[in-house]
Amino acid sequence: MKTKADGTEEAELFTTYTLSELAEIANNTIAIKEDSTKPKVSLSFELNRSHILKLIKVSAEIVETRVEEIKPKKEEKKEEEDKKADDKKDDKDAKTESKEEPKSDDTKTDEKKEEAKKEEPKVEEPKKEFKTSKVPHTYSVIIKEKLNGVRLLDED
Repeated sequence: MKTKADGTEEAELFTTYTLSELAEIANNTIAIKEDSTKPKVSLSFELNRSHILKLIKVSAEIVETRVEEIKPKKEEKKEEEDKKADDKKDDKDAKTESKEEPKSDDTKTDEKKEEAKKEEPKVEEPKKEFKTSKVPHTYSVIIKEKLNGVRLLDED
């Protein structure tokens, strides 16, 4: 502790930690996206026997929200194909029946138009469904520690 001229005490800097990677994480492509959260930084400290705090671990987490289109199931497609095949069979049966009965030219052209309409499969676009999922991205940060005015003892 340092004592100032006015009698107040000021704590001395014992340790300085540099976390330069945090700026890079905050400016990376995932953090800048519109559907991402701001980086949440977690700091883990350890209190030793001398009652001195030491920074042990630093991590940053960004949660990205993704929107994905859900593709229709294959079973539904098969059912639609089966229905189309049945419709085509019905159309063929109708054609054979119409050949048996002689009709005038006007009615034949009308039937051809109707058959053409029936043969054109109506492609119904399935409603697009979207699924939102949250994907967490966790980054570890390298800690650079600088001890101010302290000399470490050798471990020997």
